[in-house]
Amino acid sequence: MGLLLILPILVSGYLVCMNHPYYFCRLHRYDGQLLYLLVAKLGLYCVLFALVACSTATALDRFLEWCDLQGRIGLILVDLGYSSAASAAHHAFVLQVAVLTIFTPVLWTLAARFLGFLRGRYTGFGSASAYHRTRLLLDTPLGELLFDSVSKTRQILMLTMNDRKVYVGLVDSLGEASEKESPQSTFSFVPMLSGYRDKDTLELKLTTTYPDRDTIRIVLRAENVLTATPWKPEHWKDFSAVRAAHVRTVNRKCLRQRLLSAGSTISG
Repeated sequence: MGLLLILPILVSGYLVCMNHPYYFCRLHRYDGQLLYLLVAKLGLYCVLFALVACSTATALDRFLEWCDLQGRIGLILVDLGYSSAASAAHHAFVLQVAVLTIFTPVLWTLAARFLGFLRGRYTGFGSASAYHRTRLLLDTPLGELLFDSVSKTRQILMLTMNDRKVYVGLVDSLGEASEKESPQSTFSFVPMLSGYRDKDTLELKLTTTYPDRDTIRIVLRAENVLTATPWKPEHWKDFSAVRAAHVRTVNRKCLRQRLLSAGSTISG
């Protein structure tokens, strides 16, 4: 009868990992023994819930004299020859716990999806999966910036890729989670501006402005993002004005030095 609890622990833990939106989005973080321990932990949670539920139901049956489900299951086990009359009640209780353990992941998953849907609708996401995938971003600094861009905050970001290409815009959506990859491995980006960084000075040069009426989406990989920072148009204008003034000052100094050098040459 011990096998009736070992198998439900593993099966229920696996069902929670594969169907619960919170744990499935984080499944890529576990591998090898960590994955086995995660399955066992979630399976034990299901067993504990089933144990408490069956114990409560049995106590209510005896106190209120409802239908004696445990007694009926025990009689069936005795008739089938799987148990003796002395241990029928014990075996019936273990069987009840095992069966309820298998169905606990269904209840757990449905409750998590319903609560995730309510939270997602409140925070601007259309489904429980999108809500949990996006909440996963808060675990990393880059993810926090992506979260601010895809959530209600709608923070404009400037992304510098490892090929020195620069995009300024908003994160539109995240990729789907899988057993091996995080949902932020790929994401859809709506650019407003784009350009590049000079290969020598790394100076930002914006060359393309995308019209508002044409929504262009590009898919980027997080591993190719070299730097990411919030984009403030007013800061960029102030910086551009200061840089332009600095360039003019440097040019005037260079011109003055050239004129002085030319005058010294003529005088000599």
